[in-house]
Amino acid sequence: MIKNTRLSRIPADTWLRYLVLMGLLAYLLAQFVASLSWRMVHDTPLLSYMAFLIDRYGAVPYRDIYTTDYPGALAFHWLIGRLFGYGDVGFRVVDVLWLTALLAVTWGIMRRFGHAVAGASMVLFALSYFQHGPSMSLQRDYVAILPVAAAVLWALTTKRMPLWLRGAGVGLLFGLAMTIKPPLGIGLPLVWAALVADAEATWPARLGRGIRLGLAMAVGLAVPLTVTFAWLYANGAWPAFLDMTLHYMPLHLGMTGEHKVIRGITRDLYLWRSYGQLGGLGIWLAPAALGLYVALFVPRPTPARKRKLWLMAAMALAYSIEPVFSGQFWPYHWMPFQYFIVILAGLSFRPLPANTYAWGQRLLPLVLVALVAMMAFAPRNEFFRQMTGQPPDAPKGGRVDEIAAYLQAHLTPGDTVQPLDWTGGAVHGMLIAEAPLATPYIYDYYFYHHISSPTIQQLRADFIVRLKAAAPRFIIDVQKSPRPSGRDTTTEFPELRSFMAQHYAPVQSGDGYVIYERQQ
Repeated sequence: MIKNTRLSRIPADTWLRYLVLMGLLAYLLAQFVASLSWRMVHDTPLLSYMAFLIDRYGAVPYRDIYTTDYPGALAFHWLIGRLFGYGDVGFRVVDVLWLTALLAVTWGIMRRFGHAVAGASMVLFALSYFQHGPSMSLQRDYVAILPVAAAVLWALTTKRMPLWLRGAGVGLLFGLAMTIKPPLGIGLPLVWAALVADAEATWPARLGRGIRLGLAMAVGLAVPLTVTFAWLYANGAWPAFLDMTLHYMPLHLGMTGEHKVIRGITRDLYLWRSYGQLGGLGIWLAPAALGLYVALFVPRPTPARKRKLWLMAAMALAYSIEPVFSGQFWPYHWMPFQYFIVILAGLSFRPLPANTYAWGQRLLPLVLVALVAMMAFAPRNEFFRQMTGQPPDAPKGGRVDEIAAYLQAHLTPGDTVQPLDWTGGAVHGMLIAEAPLATPYIYDYYFYHHISSPTIQQLRADFIVRLKAAAPRFIIDVQKSPRPSGRDTTTEFPELRSFMAQHYAPVQSGDGYVIYERQQ
């Protein structure tokens, strides 16, 4: 009888490590297959529709489309439409490609801590992304993770490049992220500090290195921002963009994630309470902290590797703070933090020395991350239905398809459509039907908050003037759409309702919506 086979000598923690990893990978493959039939929902069709208007009708954002979305997000969806079309197929293709690229970058960042760690970090984050369902697919903050993560990878793996090229590359990548959402540049100073500290030199030499590196980063950062602003200026959109940013955006950011207007100490308490909730991601703090401890002290890494670990921890902390800038704390606002905290949890898969730690101590990080994964990745009801062969839920319970079908059947060349909606499905239906927009206002929530502000009063007056001038064939009024509440808000717009009562009549209604047609 052979007492000591090769398999019997494999430590228990190694068995558990690969057992957990294989189980997570199998679940990821099932989630991936289910995701292939997802359709666009929530914010993605809104961005796609704006990109469609830019592409098909030559609309210029801010000048012809009133939006708080930044140019990088619109350019991204415009590129998707140009390459793959503005439908669900192109959406799924790009979503898969984007996730694949992000996972490849994740492997590049984490492979220095071992293949098991790199693989676990990839699988854990992919599962955490799919767990949100289609509402997270290609959201702005998620899309911006790729250039931010690529900047970290560039900084960590380009030591042989000239310093100016390392700095310019990092700045360029952060600049791309900031064209999508400016606060996402919060990680740039951390990468700069890590690169400065990475040089084994005296403090005066490091100071000079920091200045040169900072200048190179500033040049790289300026490239995408300058191109963006130059395009806006060349197309006559700069005044409208500046007006939206300086006058409307502060009002928009004055609402909570529940679209409630709050001020003063009430808002301060709301920000503190909401930040403390960490978007429901606090469950990952324990495996991330334990994984970081294992990587930092067991066994002790080189000073250079230790600095890289602290950079990752600092990035997680910075991007946990970043949602406070918007003050709305929607799930996609937490995605950059989710990325860094989840891949830090992947460090729990780093093996502990068998000759130093008992098997129970070696199993603890693995058991902890496995338990957290089981709680965090509980299958959604839609996933179970898809596994039994049922299709995913139709957007907005079928409302989107009903609106699209009606428009496709009745629109004629030259007709325009005006939505009175936000995320209730009207704009998505217009995208499917390829319906032209009547006025620059694709949403109507602008008109119902901070109504005493001159900015909102001006928007209301401008909307009525443009609506009368455009005289759209159809107006889609979605009642089941988010509405602002709280101080200085309203649900009434008498001028709009008076205009509709005089010139429009309902021709189609369904769950939470009414389509009105202009009367001749």
